[in-house]
Order: sequence, then structure tokens, then C-alpha cells
Amino acid sequence: MFMKIREKKNLLIIPLFTIIFLLVNMFRNKLFSDELWNFSFSFNLVNGYVPYKDFNMIITPLYPLVCAVIMKIFGNNYLTYMVVNSLIGSLIVYYSMINKEKFLVVVFIILFSFPITYNAFILLLYYILIKYDDNDKLSGLIVGLIFLTKQSVGFLFFLVMIIFSKNRLKRLLYFLIPVVIFVLHLILTDSLKDFIDLAILGLFDFGSKNVTIKPIFLILYLVLMIFLIYLCFKSKFKDKKILYLIVLQSIAVPIFDMYHILIATVPIWNYVFKKVNSLLLNAFTITVIIVYSIYLIDFNNVPNSSKYYKYRNLGTPYPYVSMLKYLKEQETDNLIFITSRSTFFKTELELKPERFDIPLNGNLGYNGSEKFIKYIDKKCVDECFIILSDDNWQIDEKTIEHVENNYTLVNKAGSFYFYTNKK
Repeated sequence: MFMKIREKKNLLIIPLFTIIFLLVNMFRNKLFSDELWNFSFSFNLVNGYVPYKDFNMIITPLYPLVCAVIMKIFGNNYLTYMVVNSLIGSLIVYYSMINKEKFLVVVFIILFSFPITYNAFILLLYYILIKYDDNDKLSGLIVGLIFLTKQSVGFLFFLVMIIFSKNRLKRLLYFLIPVVIFVLHLILTDSLKDFIDLAILGLFDFGSKNVTIKPIFLILYLVLMIFLIYLCFKSKFKDKKILYLIVLQSIAVPIFDMYHILIATVPIWNYVFKKVNSLLLNAFTITVIIVYSIYLIDFNNVPNSSKYYKYRNLGTPYPYVSMLKYLKEQETDNLIFITSRSTFFKTELELKPERFDIPLNGNLGYNGSEKFIKYIDKKCVDECFIILSDDNWQIDEKTIEHVENNYTLVNKAGSFYFYTNKK
């Protein structure tokens, strides 16, 4: 009876932290490109476009699909998308609590690793997997869902499951259920070839060109990995939870920054703080959470209409609105975007998504630079207007150089350069 009452109380964590994360999300003073990209994936799905074939996405589609289903029901807009991500964050807190982890530490790290996107969704699936790993059917299915969220991470989870489980066949069969459904979908939508190009072959470019290392975070990452390996040897490789936790760290590869590392290492902190006095730890964590939340929130960034929440930190008073107006005034609607904000502009201008909407290294498929340049030159057989900005370190440099050398610069606004094929 007491346990049932406690479980019901634990469930209150979900709505409580959904509201907390949503408020921080809505009034946060910084917007990340990852949010814009992932929102556009779900937005495009709601509008009936096929991933890989109609727009470039390099991850397997479960996370944007989950968001899209809820957005289809409650509204295909950015506010609904933020609610979904806030719910994912609260579910992580809930399952960490069920798994007897120090949930306040989890809350603290989630706030530091905003935004909540597909990597956080993998973390949620990890917690669910740990909870139900003694169930062969459920664990196989959950690992399959991890694979459908991010194929590279899911493959490593699959290897651990197959190598270190007793009932391998049953787990394999249930792993294959979502994977086979996904492959059949790719075949039926004629997007299998595009998926292989973008999400498999293109990853070789992603891994080789997108390595970024911030020394302090890399050192932290390596120290925690050594700690995990020590725990692994200590358990004589019999604790599958630690093995799963090791492969979870692949989320951070190859971008070793605070966001990727903190999301990957959330469960490790449970081991680190296990013997720390709970009262002192909780008091410290609550203090930091409050201070950091206040730091994140900027009420001056709150616009008059909920429609404009997506413009946070794009400048005051929302110069991107002026940019949209300028683009609508152009004589041609044959617009080509070479900027990390491409999906934002195309969504707001209600333009059809295309294969090169995220023009970053590793997001364009195998030999992506050459393909993108051919795409630009083909579109510019007719009158075209090119919007170029090196506003992200992953922007393809070959493409920028090609545009600068072969097209005419007609205007400039901030970090944006406007080119045309007119002489």
C-alpha cells in the first residue's frame, strides 16, 4: 500500500517538471541550431514530406516522428514542439528517480545541457532499458527504438545486448520488429537509397570533418570514461548497466562540447555522487538550479505573440522578421539558402523542403560538397537568389567558395551575404 502511494507521488514528477522545463524553455535567452533543425524535421513530417527523400536528415527518424505525432494532434508549431521536449526531460527525471538515482543532479545537468532533442530522447530510452532489462522482449524492443533514434548509438547498444545477454534470439527478434518496419517504410517510400547516402555513407564525412574538441570537456569526458572502465573491470563485465552506460557515451562523438558530453554522462554522476551527503548535495543542486535558471531566462526576449518564441536570441527586435520581409520582396522565389538557419527561413516562408536544407559537412551525403554545388548551379540556370552565411563552423566551405567565385554579390546584412546569377 505504501509503495503504491509512493509510486503515485513519483508520477507527480512528470507534470511538475514538464511545466518547469517548459517555462525555462519558453523564456530561455538562447536558441540553438539543433532546435531549429529538429523542429523542421517534425514540421515536415506533419506536412507529409518523406525524410531522406524530400529533406536531408542524418539520423533515424523515431524522435522527430514522436514529436510530429503530437504536433499533428495539438498543433504543428514551435510551442507544441517545446512541450514535447519538456515532457521528455520530465520523463528522464522520473525514470532516473525510479532507478534510484539522485534526480536533482539529473535535473541540474539537463538544464545545463539544454536544448532537449534526440540525444535526450536516447537518454530516456536508456533509463527505460535499465528499468526493464530483465525482460527479454521489452529490452530487445527498446534497443530497437534506440537504433531508430540514432543508428550509430543504437548499433553499439545492439552489440552489448547480443554479446552479454543469455536469451539472445528472443532479444534479437524483438529488436528487429521496429527495424524491419522502418526498412519496409524506406522501401515503400522509395527512400532507402537516400537513407543509405545521408545516414550511413554521409556519416564518414560527418565524422572526419566535424570533430570539435573543447579541452576542458574532453578531459572531463576521458576521466569519466576511465571511471566507467574501472567499474566495468570491477564487475568483471557482468554489470550490463555499466556496459550500456559506456556505449551511451558515443552520443558525445565526435563533438566534444558541453551539450553532448553532459547529456551522455548524466547517469555517471549517480555513481560519482553516490556517497555524497544527500542533504548537502540537494541543497547545493537546488541553489545552482535556481541561479542557472534565472541566468537562462531573459524576459526581454519574450515577444508579444507566442508565434515569435522561435526568434529568441536571433536579435532584438527580431531582425530575422525583417530578413523574411526582405526575402519576400525579391523578384524570384527561387531561393537557395547556405546557412545553418535555412530550415527556419524555409519554414517561415512556407517553401518546400529540399535535400540540401542543412548545408553542413556530413549532412549532404557521400561527396556532399560536389552534390550541393551541382544542385546550386542547376537551380541557377534560371534566375536565382542565394542567401549565404558562415554562421556555423560546420557550413561546407567548398560550397561557400564556389558561390563567392561564380555568383554576383548584391547585398549584405549582418553576417548574411546575398548573391544572384545576374551579371
